[in-house]
Amino acid sequence: MDMKGSLILYIAITAAALILAYAADACRRGAAGTSCAQGSRRAGNGAQRQSGAMRSTGRILSTQQAGSALFERPGIRRGRAASFVFLAALFLVLFVPEALRQETGNDYMRYVEFFHLAYVHAYVPTEPGFNWLCRLIYGLCGYENYLLLFALFAAGTILFFLAAMRQQAEDFPLTFLLFMFSGYYFQSYNTVRYYLALAIVLYAQHFLFDGRWPAAALFFVLAALFHKSALVVFLFYPLCMLRWKKRDLLLLMCAGAGVLFLREPVMDLIVKLYPSYAGTSILAEGGQVSPGNIARNALILVLALWAVRAWKPLTDRAHTEGTDGLAALQRDPSLRFRLHCTVLALLLYICGWFIPELSRIGYYLMVPQIFLIPQLLRVREEEGAAEEILPEKGSADGTEERQERKKKCGGKRIRDGGRFCSTRLVRAGIILAALLNFAVFLHSAGASNIRILPYRSFLFHELSQTPSRSVGE
Repeated sequence: MDMKGSLILYIAITAAALILAYAADACRRGAAGTSCAQGSRRAGNGAQRQSGAMRSTGRILSTQQAGSALFERPGIRRGRAASFVFLAALFLVLFVPEALRQETGNDYMRYVEFFHLAYVHAYVPTEPGFNWLCRLIYGLCGYENYLLLFALFAAGTILFFLAAMRQQAEDFPLTFLLFMFSGYYFQSYNTVRYYLALAIVLYAQHFLFDGRWPAAALFFVLAALFHKSALVVFLFYPLCMLRWKKRDLLLLMCAGAGVLFLREPVMDLIVKLYPSYAGTSILAEGGQVSPGNIARNALILVLALWAVRAWKPLTDRAHTEGTDGLAALQRDPSLRFRLHCTVLALLLYICGWFIPELSRIGYYLMVPQIFLIPQLLRVREEEGAAEEILPEKGSADGTEERQERKKKCGGKRIRDGGRFCSTRLVRAGIILAALLNFAVFLHSAGASNIRILPYRSFLFHELSQTPSRSVGE
């Protein structure tokens, strides 16, 4: 397939996947809305049939009946079944092109050789989990079926990514859009064992938020069996789960400055951890500053400041309790964790720019941003919804001020200070920025260090070389 045809294919995959993600979420929300509505109606009918002291008991019983009937209503079953069907179709749209590819990716042929070396128990700079899987599949097949191995890595990576988004996303369509437009899916055509490890780590993060540290550690170890870079999360993630104070941030900045000024000892340590880098061109070339990743992390922190701009306690309004936006962020473990990951990622890309292939570490801190951005938008909307309940100062009911703000926002519903309007604009800006990032990614996808363009499939192309045959048995 030529370059133009490959671009059209990738754009079609992205468009189809986004449509299916939106449809799956719409069906799921529709089923949830139906169950809530049924519960409300049953509770209301039960309350009307009761009198006196039995009225509250009737409400409780009716609510319990609604909960027990949750899985019996045809509308709910159809909604959930449709959501599952759309998710299955989404998996296939992502899996099939990746499983059918051949010689697509800058390290495809190198992995074909890695598979062979692991199978014959020769030295290979890969992790035990990767080696065991290669020997198992090749042994079961009776020959070096590298196409099946690539398909299994693709299936595992996509399943863990989708499971993570389904489990943790507050806005599944927006989260999935950020995932696709950030290029994570198409980048998984390269370095297959790394992206499998990254997907496993992303999925395991919800165990941290529930306090199930042993389960999280088990998944992190599983990820490290395929790529040792996953071990860094044992250092970063517990640190990101803590409640930071100003002095903690100052200590992190000092540590970053120390890394920046002690480059040679840091590089010596990296070579000891990754001996396969010794004497390679990767080590000789070193790292380079990544303006794009620095800007991205900085802008997300600016977005966080915008989301909690109303930090001052709202004690000047009647019937409200003192609320601090920053404190609210600290109370939410998932939001706190992802914000702290972004801060660490920014420090890492500024102070550790000289480290080769820094994104191998940085992505463990940056991928959670696909959940963080929708969370920040939700925080902003919730603040506006809380303040919308009360009238503005100097107004009996705030009607005149609300009507004026409504006119300024094109007739849309307004929350405090036009906050709902500004949230919609920021959401549109985020989607536009993500789309531009995706366009830039596709423009560079044919470069020698990426080379996922042009797309090739074993259905139409023969393998140009077989490295494993050049290695002695």
